[in-house]
Amino acid sequence: MVLFLLLSAGTVLAEGNSALSFAPAVFDTAACTTVVEPGSSIQKAISPARSGAVICVRGGVYVEALKIAPVNTGITLMAYPGEQPIIDGEYRLPALKTKSGTPPLLAVNASNVIVDGLEFRRSNVRGVTVSKGDVTLRNLVVRDSRSGGIVVNGTASTHPRNILVENSIVANNLLDNASGAAGGSALTFIEVENSIARGNVIYHNYGEGLVVGRGTRNVLLEGNTSFDNRGANLYLLNTTNPTVSGNFVFCTEAPISWRGSGSQYRPGPGLQVRDEKNKQPPTSTGQVIVNNIVVGCGSNFGVATQVAGGGLNNALVAHNTFVNARGSTGETVNNVEIAGNASLQNTRFVNNVIVQTVPGTITRIQYAVGTPNLSTFTVSNNLYSSAPGNGWVSTEPGRVVADARLVNVVPPLLANLPTPANFALTAASPAVNAGAGSAGIGQDFFGDTRADAVDIGADELGGNTQFSFPANMAALAPVE
Repeated sequence: MVLFLLLSAGTVLAEGNSALSFAPAVFDTAACTTVVEPGSSIQKAISPARSGAVICVRGGVYVEALKIAPVNTGITLMAYPGEQPIIDGEYRLPALKTKSGTPPLLAVNASNVIVDGLEFRRSNVRGVTVSKGDVTLRNLVVRDSRSGGIVVNGTASTHPRNILVENSIVANNLLDNASGAAGGSALTFIEVENSIARGNVIYHNYGEGLVVGRGTRNVLLEGNTSFDNRGANLYLLNTTNPTVSGNFVFCTEAPISWRGSGSQYRPGPGLQVRDEKNKQPPTSTGQVIVNNIVVGCGSNFGVATQVAGGGLNNALVAHNTFVNARGSTGETVNNVEIAGNASLQNTRFVNNVIVQTVPGTITRIQYAVGTPNLSTFTVSNNLYSSAPGNGWVSTEPGRVVADARLVNVVPPLLANLPTPANFALTAASPAVNAGAGSAGIGQDFFGDTRADAVDIGADELGGNTQFSFPANMAALAPVE
């Protein structure tokens, strides 16, 4: 399955980080079996719909909560081509029936369903939930929810499969946490299998950003952008065989993502691996973390555990670029941060670029919480902008300590969002041709083929470095 996911990631990245689709989008209005006009009820069109129905919603604002029930298996709910329908909860829908309830503005409780091109905003609780398999959510905007944005959730006994969330914006959710409360995730998979999130932008949410949570297996996260979330921007939590490939993660100066006080004031984590107590066993294993670019967070790559045996097991961390973890000072700032009690069993950490040219520590193993077993932790051919220390592996074949010579190492700013091309290699970089083989990763962050003599980091010198944020992000940007 890991090999399949890697091959799948390669296929998508070959398109230059543009997302592909499991199912064809409907572009022809003739395919619409039902058209919902403004002033009409979308739910009244959904309720009688059966397999093969294509419900097209005209542009306008619809104030209602929607449910796709098991009897609606096989339907498509989509925006009328070229138009933008908005489902608005007005912070009163869905209505809470119990204090512990977490209903959404759209509940997908049926299989073989496609939801495409709609905006869901101002939910009184969650934005969109999925509880069945073979579901595609595509080209959605989910914003301004009091609770989570998109929640894909199974149970301990039933794991939905084959769920795709792609090309969607998930922004400014978890508003109930805005006063300082904690908890919740913007786009999360819990107890699901064989599913994908790709090409999404997850930002400015008052909790974790993109999360693969407890009990998940074989979930692929590729080509997503996650930034300025209050918790970890990309979070692997008690997972089996997740693949994290070609994601762009960063933290700007926006105060939503900063925590602590005084000299310890810093952004939250960029890409975090963690096993938490009281979550469904087994402990995490089989992580494949490749071709990611992480910039400017309090720690750019972190591994921690609250349970024995948690951490990186049978994992591959390769061809990533981690640039300038930061804080108000260098105190508590660690670019690569591994807890001493975390497992590193049969794990490879190879061909990564680690740049720390602002105050902070380039690598740290936190021996204060335990002494790690490094006997099967393979570290080789990484490039460090300064010599690693603080308990880091002392002998490393192919180690390079030098200026990485990246294109333009700029700090992420809210008014001038960075582009991955800033962190690509120049021809003068000592990372060029210095890798230890491709580690099975045939393409780079931008979808370019890796040469026989591979480069260190997420970029293979030359080729495409194109990247763009969705055009409608500017209209959604929250005011700080």
